Amino acid sequence: MSPGSAKIGLKRSLGGVKDYGKKKKQKSEKSTPSIELKRAKEMRKRVKKKSPKIKLKSPGEAALLTVAAKERKSLLCEHIRHLVSKALLASDSPEVPMEWCHLEKKQKIPQAAVLIVDGLELSHFSSHREGFPKCKSIFLSRYDTLMPLFRRGHVLDELIEISLSDQEKRRLIKKYESLENATNVEFFLQEEEKMEIKREPIADDTFSRLKLLLSPLQMVVSNYPLPTKTTASTRNYVFTQDRYAHVTAQSPMFAMDCEMVKTSFGFNEVVRISIVNEDCESIYETFVRPQRPVIDYRTDFSGITAEIIETATKTLKDVQDDIRNLLPADAILIGHSLNADLKALRMIHPYVIDTSIIYNVKGDQKRCKLRELAKMYLEETIQWHPLGHDSIEDSQTCMKLVKKKLSQGIHFGDLLMQKLKETEYDINSLGGISESPEEKNISGNLLGYVLNHSKDAKITIVATENTATDYERLIPKQLRGSERISVSVKKNNKAAVKKSCKIIPEATLSFTHLSVEEDELKEVKIAETLEKIDEWIEQFWTSVAVHGLCVVIFSGSRESRSGLTFAEFRKVDLVDNKQILSS
Repeated sequence: MSPGSAKIGLKRSLGGVKDYGKKKKQKSEKSTPSIELKRAKEMRKRVKKKSPKIKLKSPGEAALLTVAAKERKSLLCEHIRHLVSKALLASDSPEVPMEWCHLEKKQKIPQAAVLIVDGLELSHFSSHREGFPKCKSIFLSRYDTLMPLFRRGHVLDELIEISLSDQEKRRLIKKYESLENATNVEFFLQEEEKMEIKREPIADDTFSRLKLLLSPLQMVVSNYPLPTKTTASTRNYVFTQDRYAHVTAQSPMFAMDCEMVKTSFGFNEVVRISIVNEDCESIYETFVRPQRPVIDYRTDFSGITAEIIETATKTLKDVQDDIRNLLPADAILIGHSLNADLKALRMIHPYVIDTSIIYNVKGDQKRCKLRELAKMYLEETIQWHPLGHDSIEDSQTCMKLVKKKLSQGIHFGDLLMQKLKETEYDINSLGGISESPEEKNISGNLLGYVLNHSKDAKITIVATENTATDYERLIPKQLRGSERISVSVKKNNKAAVKKSCKIIPEATLSFTHLSVEEDELKEVKIAETLEKIDEWIEQFWTSVAVHGLCVVIFSGSRESRSGLTFAEFRKVDLVDNKQILSS
């Protein structure tokens, strides 16, 4: 080999070494970020394996918005409370096993954050989905939720108050002698404040009028509107009162009767209502304008004509408001098959006497017509007019029948009772509500259970001025002023969200409560309003810890009980790589 060629070969080999070194240097420079990325991916996989999950059962799947509206079955607020309770307390939760879902890896859940938005309902989301782009990307599972009838603080009652099981009550009574004593020690217990109304004794009654009240079971069997799990059809009904007092033997009675027409949807709608007091004096009488076109006036029975309806100015909502203002908190409503009248009014009332039930003429529980009862026991002829029934006359007849029975004895007008009386059976011991003093109603309290569960647990509450007062009522007395519970009241929704985002990371359980006014949901403003709410939900979500449970609730409105719940565990996919690596 010539010296020249050797020199060239040496240069090439040296060049190769230089190139190799250069490539190695470039490779090492690139290795650092790629290793970090690889570590982040591996860490993400590990975290995912430990991530808690909501695994739906059949009732949960049936509540998803992906199910057609006709086939969908709503969840209840208590189902959402079960989820929060199980997430934070696991096996120590006092709740019954969840019927709509179960949690996987629930021991890894660090916190639960709940955002409640009053005034928003399911229809706002369904008809304006484009207004919730961030919310849709975060919450893949959305649940139709039947809310309590729209009363101040009632949603909170359902989310925080826990009905104690009989077993738990027996344990506490054995330990403290009474539930009332237990509330002084166990701060997860709470006394329900009850409204009492003092009235003068009634001399004319030979037995307590409470014995004529329909029991809850009788109301269910007789198809009365009730706010129970099985009555989703009452989602747009309203209570006759926001808060009821104890019914007593001195509670006043009011008889009511409605006249109905059939409208285009096939429903009966009320077009006339009459209410009389115990002296059979008319205290409320009005015609009502139906919401839909009338297809059958039923003039022979109702006495209603097209001309009468044209003069009506009251709407159903007007009548509902009038009744709520008229009736006292312990009123007893009387009527003949009153369930039909309450359904037409779309109202719920707990204290009811039904003349078609308390008069058991044939002894086989077959109901008699009001006209027959009036003839038989009052010797009066009613409903004879060819132009239809008179709702005032029917109301007065119902009141007379009840007062007649109260003056004659519980056996009066009841064939079975009369037979028992002939055998010298003590019929006064039958049925009705006990008048003995009731033990104070004690309920469990989610806030107290969470704080009892862990010494390090902390609860934060952020509310607007419209919603804050309800929380103070729900905090057990022993915990009011405790450093473990903080309550912040803000002037508006924006300030409340900003505050909650700061303090959520330090909380085991947090509630943030917003309120949207009706004016903000009018057609001109609704797009802007929903855009703000969508942004607030995203801010709220990003404040929740990894693996934390985030729940957002649209709690419905006065017009609709149809609410919406979003529930997800904070996923690691949406967390920055640096945060994963640092953890």
